[in-house]
Amino acid sequence: MDARGGDDDDAKQYSAKFKARVALESIRGERWRLVEPEHGEIRVRRQCDLWGVNRSGLYYRPVGESAENLMLMRWIDEQYTRRPFDGSRRMTMWLREQGYTVNRERVARLMEVMGIEAVYPQPKRSQPVRAERGAVGEDGVGLLPGGSPAGAAWTTFSSSGCGAR
Repeated sequence: MDARGGDDDDAKQYSAKFKARVALESIRGERWRLVEPEHGEIRVRRQCDLWGVNRSGLYYRPVGESAENLMLMRWIDEQYTRRPFDGSRRMTMWLREQGYTVNRERVARLMEVMGIEAVYPQPKRSQPVRAERGAVGEDGVGLLPGGSPAGAAWTTFSSSGCGAR
């Protein structure tokens, strides 16, 4: 017996037996699924030690959202469909006007759970192509991967006023 209470032979046999299984389920964070509580020879504590996982992760069951939060999420979704540019602050004000007692942190968390965020202009989206991102032509203008000037892809009107090129 070793210091942890299990036989080294058992550990070797256990790890050899499930080596292929570990290779299939080697995704990080999924090792707790390898523990078999019904295993008759090796205790759960020893299995967790062998796999390098905490026993608390084995028994944890996530709690779903409450009925009230689900209702709020439905209201947030409806309002977001109407006004996608409203963030958590304005959404909180709207929910309070509807008679719900909510704070901004709760609304922000629910919006994050739902995977929605306000639509707003992102910073530096209209900057010219930088030299680090692509090749530079003789005149210093950035080039697209095909070798054409950066603005050429969106140009539909020529400078001579003759319409599309």
